[in-house]
Amino acid sequence: MPADATTLDQSERSATGELFAAAIGPVNAAYYSRIFGRFDSTDRAWLSWNWAACLCTLDWMVFRKLWGAALAYAGAVVASVLLVFGVGRLVYRTSAEMEMGLLAGLVVLAFAIPGLVGNGLLYAASKKRMARALAAGWRARWRPTPPCPRPAACCCRSPAAANA
Repeated sequence: MPADATTLDQSERSATGELFAAAIGPVNAAYYSRIFGRFDSTDRAWLSWNWAACLCTLDWMVFRKLWGAALAYAGAVVASVLLVFGVGRLVYRTSAEMEMGLLAGLVVLAFAIPGLVGNGLLYAASKKRMARALAAGWRARWRPTPPCPRPAACCCRSPAAANA
C-alpha cells in the first residue's frame, strides 16, 4: 500500500535539517544538526569547538570529505615546519631553544585552529553539497528525455509494446 503523500510534510525536522542530515551522514548527526541549526539561525558560521577536528584533524577532514581543507591543512603544516627549521635556521640563525618554542607554538595552533573552525568548514561544505544536489535534482527533473536510439527494439518498453 503506498504511503500517504503528506507523510513527509509531517516531519518534525525542516527540509533544510533533512538535507543537512543527508549531507553529513549518520555519524554524530544530532551534534551537527544542533550546531548547524544555530549557524542557520544567524545565517553565518561562528567559531565553535569540535574535539574531533582538534585532535584528529586530517582523519576528521578525510572522513567528512573536506578534501580541499585537508590538503590546505597538510600544506600549511609542512610549510610551517619548513619555515621554522629551514628559513629560521639558515637565514635568522635561530637557537635550538627558539626553534623548540616556535615548534611548540605551531603545534598548539595546528590543534587549536581546526578545533575552532572545523564546524564552520563542515557547515560551508554541507551547504555547497546541498546546493549541488538540489541543482542536479532540478536539472534531472526538467531535462527532456532523449529519443530512443532503436525505437523498433526499444529496451524501455515492455516486450508486448515493442512487438506492436
